[in-house]
Amino acid sequence: MNIAQNAQNYFKRYSKARKGEKIILEQIEMIRAEVIYLESVLMSIQQTEELSILSEIQEELIQQGFISAPKATHKSTKKKTKQPSKVLHEPLRLTIDGVQVSIGRNNLQNDDLTMELSRNSDWWFHSKEVPGSHVVVHTAEPSDSMFELAAALAAWFSQARSSSYVGIDYTKRKNVKKFKGAKPGSVHYTDFYTLYVAPRSPDDILLLNKGNHSQQGEL
Repeated sequence: MNIAQNAQNYFKRYSKARKGEKIILEQIEMIRAEVIYLESVLMSIQQTEELSILSEIQEELIQQGFISAPKATHKSTKKKTKQPSKVLHEPLRLTIDGVQVSIGRNNLQNDDLTMELSRNSDWWFHSKEVPGSHVVVHTAEPSDSMFELAAALAAWFSQARSSSYVGIDYTKRKNVKKFKGAKPGSVHYTDFYTLYVAPRSPDDILLLNKGNHSQQGEL
C-alpha cells in the first residue's frame, strides 16, 4: 500500500468516526430533550390532585406514545365517527386588580394557553432553566406589582417551588414560538427579562392583593 492509499484509508476512517460522533451527539440531544419533557410531566403530576388535570396528563402521555390508550368497551366503536373539533384545555384563571392571569397546569394546558388563548401583546412568564407552567398576564401594560405577582405564580408552579428564590423569565407573547414537532409544553422564546422572586401560591397572591386594597381603603 503506497502513501496515497494509506492516507485515503485514514481519511475514510476519520470521516466515518466524525459521522458516528454526529449521530451520537444527536441521540444524546434527543435523550436530553426527552428527560426534560418527562420531568415536566412528573412535576405536573406531583403538583395536583385534581382528576381532570390528571386525565389531561394521561391524554398527553397517550398522544406521545408513553402509555397505551384504554381499550374501548363498546363494539359500536368500530364504526367510523366524525372527528370532534379541537377542545381547548382550560388553564387556571385568576383576576388580580381587574386583570386576568392564566396558568397552565400541565403541558396540554400550557400549549393551548400560550398558542391559542393569548394575544401577541400579552405577557408570558416561565421559570428559568427548570420545568414549570406557562403563566400569561392578559394585558399589554401590567403594573410593576403585576409583574412581581405573575412571576411569583410562575415560581410556585415550577419544579423549583421549594426554593427561596426562583429565576423567572418573562417576555411578550409574540416572542414565544413553538417549533414543529416539539413536545407538548416546549417552546422557544427571545427578548426576555428575568426576575428573581419567592414562590407564592394563588391563595397567597389573592390574599396579598386583597390586603393591599384594604390598606389603601383605610388611608
